Amino acid sequence: MKLTSYEPLNVPMPKMTVTDKQLNERIASIMAQIPTYADKEDSIVELHDKVNAIVTMKENGKPMQGLEEAHLTITVGDGFFPLAFAEGLIGMRRGEKKTIEYQLAGIGTESEDDLSSNIEAIVSIESIRKRIDSELNDEWVKRYIPRFSTVEEFRDDVEAKLAEETDKAREELLRERCSVLLAQRLEEQPTAEEVEGAARNVRASFERDCIKEGKERAQKASEMGIPEDQLDMAFHQAGAMAAAQGKAIAAMADYWNIQPTQKDLDETLQKHFGGDQQAKAKFSTEEGREKLIEMARCELALDTVVADALVFEREEPAQGVQQHAPAHPTLNPFA
Repeated sequence: MKLTSYEPLNVPMPKMTVTDKQLNERIASIMAQIPTYADKEDSIVELHDKVNAIVTMKENGKPMQGLEEAHLTITVGDGFFPLAFAEGLIGMRRGEKKTIEYQLAGIGTESEDDLSSNIEAIVSIESIRKRIDSELNDEWVKRYIPRFSTVEEFRDDVEAKLAEETDKAREELLRERCSVLLAQRLEEQPTAEEVEGAARNVRASFERDCIKEGKERAQKASEMGIPEDQLDMAFHQAGAMAAAQGKAIAAMADYWNIQPTQKDLDETLQKHFGGDQQAKAKFSTEEGREKLIEMARCELALDTVVADALVFEREEPAQGVQQHAPAHPTLNPFA
């Protein structure tokens, strides 16, 4: 396999900087995770209120262990308690006692015929607090982010972390663009068999992501901007690109006669498979080691291609860390 040129690549890149909008949004997100509550004047339970209550729960008439006259702090609608329970709390007042009844998938039923359990929750409201919007000031920072004393220190830290994320996203985008441009230099395109093999890897990576993230195929596809009925086409297209990128990077490894060390092999294994011992075990065989060597050669070759690339910045429509990340993170020729 040969390339039309082995000269350094000219790579256009967007200007990627941390904007005030990104900084303010990140700070708002952090503050939303540290909600502040105050006593309610009307004392009526509403969605997102924090309620202190004495709760006794019964399943099919029998008391549930640990839930007899239990003093609980409940954030209404946070998903920790069943929706029917949260809905039963809404509208209750401080000092009110109420029995909430609903059905729930069997928790400890003995018969396979018992598809659901009848839950009875006896709730007595002790206090109700409402969620309020906090004001970002030095006092809030000292109380909730005690390693800082001022808003300025807090903002500087958040901005520094965003800058790190932006640098990482830029590096990932640069590697992605170098791979794409390098693939365009192939004299011969991948064979149908090579494309099909890469497409299988892309599909497998997609399925693993669905399992890992607990998402349905349609949901994951929607997040990636791909209609579910076009997934097979997307897998094939991604496979064609991955196969071309893999061949082009391997051609550079051959051109430079790259020979990875054992340290390079270990780092490649850790990078792609982390703590997955089952996956790592596949590379303990002679055939697996040969594949690992080829993966490491390509990693080192791409590192060199990126380091030698002639990068020039230009204005591009979307700005920000997320928008500039590779469009399909699962489209990995080494997956």
